[in-house]
Amino acid sequence: MTGLSKIVKTLFLAGAIWLGGQVTPGYGQEIAKAETGTEQTVKHDHSAKFYETNYSSKGIKNLESELKDHPTSQGYVRLSDLYFEVKQGQKAVRASKEAISLNPNDWQGYHNVGAYFLDIGNLTDAESYFKKAIRFAPQSAISHSCLSVVYANQKRLNEALSEVNLALSMDPSDPNSINTKNSVLKDLANK
Repeated sequence: MTGLSKIVKTLFLAGAIWLGGQVTPGYGQEIAKAETGTEQTVKHDHSAKFYETNYSSKGIKNLESELKDHPTSQGYVRLSDLYFEVKQGQKAVRASKEAISLNPNDWQGYHNVGAYFLDIGNLTDAESYFKKAIRFAPQSAISHSCLSVVYANQKRLNEALSEVNLALSMDPSDPNSINTKNSVLKDLANK
């Protein structure tokens, strides 16, 4: 996994859970995480009941089935997270776009699509989706951080520095933002 892919994966998964350093209200509290081998199990509150989803095809199928009966924007955001984790990017984008269709103001769907495009190197579309996420959640440190990665990769270093500084003002301890800022400052110094 490249350094960029590792950062994107971390930012993608964090973005679905964190908003400015706090658990997003209404998303569903993550109750527990436990890693067992290559499978990670997460208890998640969806449709007012607890159930388990995991990064296996069975967990994904269970969530897909639940969403057919009880579609919610946040459920599709969660499905997108799971697809992204098992490297099914096209399905992750479709799930995120379904989340957006159910709630066009939900920043997480836009953020997840942006993260997918960033992961595959489509910086133009990534920028567009991160900007949309920020429009609906200007306090989303993770979306600002991701947008700074886009700008850094486009060599738009001053814009990258501005975005990463915004991200760090909201979440000063985020290691991905700190690394991005250090990288941008180094690139600016070498200009």
